[in-house]
Amino acid sequence: METNRTTTHTTWVRVIAVFKADDGEHVERQRPQQEPRRDSWRGYRIAWAVIGLLIGIVLSMSSAVGCASTPTNNLHLYSLRPVDVGAHLARMTGGVASNFQSSHLPTEWRVGFSGVCAVSPSASHCSYKFGAAMDLQHLASAALQGKDTAVLDRWKGALAKVQNRHDATKSKQMAGAAAAFLIFALLLYLPVAVVPAFDNGSTTYNVVCIPIFVVHGFLLGAAALLQMGAAHAATRFLTHPEGTDYPYSYGQGYAMVWAAAALTWVAIPVIMVIVFVTVAAALACIFGMCSDD
Repeated sequence: METNRTTTHTTWVRVIAVFKADDGEHVERQRPQQEPRRDSWRGYRIAWAVIGLLIGIVLSMSSAVGCASTPTNNLHLYSLRPVDVGAHLARMTGGVASNFQSSHLPTEWRVGFSGVCAVSPSASHCSYKFGAAMDLQHLASAALQGKDTAVLDRWKGALAKVQNRHDATKSKQMAGAAAAFLIFALLLYLPVAVVPAFDNGSTTYNVVCIPIFVVHGFLLGAAALLQMGAAHAATRFLTHPEGTDYPYSYGQGYAMVWAAAALTWVAIPVIMVIVFVTVAAALACIFGMCSDD
């Protein structure tokens, strides 16, 4: 009887051992099939993030050097035509638009993160200043001083009557703040570029990664918005009473900053989904789909 019990026990031990061995082999056989899929998906995520960030770095750096010199004047944030400013000044002061025109005035004044350019078909000149803002009186003086005194006097007289110096100061402050945000964003590219290398799909990675990318994108977006505010403050007095017909237009540098911010936000798939849902919801509200009616 004791022998039968021992035999039965030994048999069950062997059966359990076989099942354990089979289960282990099953796991070992399945593991090589699952790991490559996870590694492949991880590789796609890292490649997506790195490519987006590299393009974002190029766009941010290109915008940062806008108007630092003549070759970079096309990377401006916004521009203003003296002929349009003269027409506005004539309308506001009851003068004649032609009295504010001169052959010595450039075709366009362009403002970038790193300076202001006076652009003409024949020649262009840029003054370097990081965090530059548009000062119309200074620009008119630089173009007309010693060349067309009569027109310069009209510009100064009209600007003294209609320009709000508080707005001009506010424009400079906003442009300086925008430049500071851009510097912080450029410095943050170092940790942002390193983070994707540690992508293991874990919750810890997402908790650390997502805030860094979101903050970085918002720094770039804030720099663009502040520059928009600086342009508006510098030319607010030139608009119609209804607040329309802004005399300035945006340039390539402005679009580059927003593109760099967008690339940062969509570099991580989770953030891309969040941004897509947010934009879709905003568009739905714009078109009245989320109204209470």
